[in-house]
Amino acid sequence: MLPRKFCTISITAVVFLCLLWSFGFVIASTNVQSGVWKGIPVEFRKGEALLVTEDEEIWTDLTTLRTTLSVTTPDSTTGGGYFMIQFPETSNVLNICTQFESANGVIACIPSLRMRKASNDAHFEYQWNMYNDGSLYAETEGHDIMLDEAHAISRGNSDVKLVIIDSGVPWDFDLDQPTHLDLNNDNFPEHITRATEFPEGFINPSDVEGHGTQVAGIALGEADNNYGIAGVCPECNGVVYKVWNSDESDNFLAPTMMGMWRAANLEGEGDDYDDPTVILVPSTLFTQGIEGDLDALRALENLLKDLVYRNHNNQWPDYSTRNLFIFPTGNENLHYVPYPARFASYDRIESGVISVGATNIFDNRWWVNDGIGSNYWGSNVTLSAPGGGATEPGCEPGILSSDIVSSRQHSCYWGLLQGPHSDFLSNKGTSIAAAHVAGLAGLVWSLSPNLTNWQVKNYMVAGVDAIADEMGEGREVGAG
Repeated sequence: MLPRKFCTISITAVVFLCLLWSFGFVIASTNVQSGVWKGIPVEFRKGEALLVTEDEEIWTDLTTLRTTLSVTTPDSTTGGGYFMIQFPETSNVLNICTQFESANGVIACIPSLRMRKASNDAHFEYQWNMYNDGSLYAETEGHDIMLDEAHAISRGNSDVKLVIIDSGVPWDFDLDQPTHLDLNNDNFPEHITRATEFPEGFINPSDVEGHGTQVAGIALGEADNNYGIAGVCPECNGVVYKVWNSDESDNFLAPTMMGMWRAANLEGEGDDYDDPTVILVPSTLFTQGIEGDLDALRALENLLKDLVYRNHNNQWPDYSTRNLFIFPTGNENLHYVPYPARFASYDRIESGVISVGATNIFDNRWWVNDGIGSNYWGSNVTLSAPGGGATEPGCEPGILSSDIVSSRQHSCYWGLLQGPHSDFLSNKGTSIAAAHVAGLAGLVWSLSPNLTNWQVKNYMVAGVDAIADEMGEGREVGAG
């Protein structure tokens, strides 16, 4: 499962995010300062920081600087080159960290940041996948992606594109924006836009099924707007491609592949070629529909090679390394991962493809019965994220997200959303899990925009919590 030790990353700004999660900095309201660190408005405690060095011997090499800045450390360190440093509360924390980071052998100096423990979104308390304090089931505390800690550091960057190729989202054509309040960010008017260069019949993004709206809410939903839920990367630049309509049986390969091409090429918008682009294709029946068609598989394989890989002879364009595709493993409880998620382990494609399985609230692979559950097997699953509730059938407690207003009954979360006209839904599946990973990739790229797709993937894989499963560690849930 993703987080608490989301990362064991080195020098880039991503280490800033990862180590904060790892050490779980949560500070009280006293002795707190405000400032701007790495371009991010933060609050932090006076008189302490975390120093990360290449090895423990660097501490001795820093003696002169430590003396000048009146820096000390407790007798015991955290080991491995990590030091909780202390200094007078009258010192400027940000200045001290800046001086340490300019010294040889120092990877990072991180102020003791204040982390929020809640969001003001009305239904955030039910989002155990984002922040799990054990209130739903006591033994599940910490089985989450620690969204509150992440959002204290970054909520995304509009230069990072997060494209969703699915059933669309509810759309207001007069205002040319989504109608759902959690997908319509007043502070970021073009938070989610629709594809404009697409075949006639597919540029209408209005969702009549709900699947696209649900994954969009998890990946991109606005946070802290006193309404609904919180998404993972609310300030990433979302783009919606609608490739299927009333149900998943109306989902076709050709528009999906065209959407992948358009998304990776960013509709030919010149300088935007260099923008990091996360492309989420969360339709599981799409994978099964082409499973036996070798020509279609070969075409899809060649497409992905073009879009995510650049070899040493530069036969592919540079921007290919800026595209990262996220595919779910599927929900049939198969001891097999179908395509396109299976491409995550293919040579020359794996660098830009992540396959995502689903975990439940107990931090195990999600499954319900022989025909319903997260498909799995070894390296074909890159990693897993929250996507299901308890093992037994039923909707409590699935993953709460945005939904279209429809006539279907919502009976999840102890009556909170009961009734025929709610615009929220509790759902389960690997598509929901993949939406978490897409949003998280957006956060990583927001902090370190110069990373390549394989660096983002490797950093995420390196930092997940390993989970021992019934078939041996990693065979069911990937890296964790």
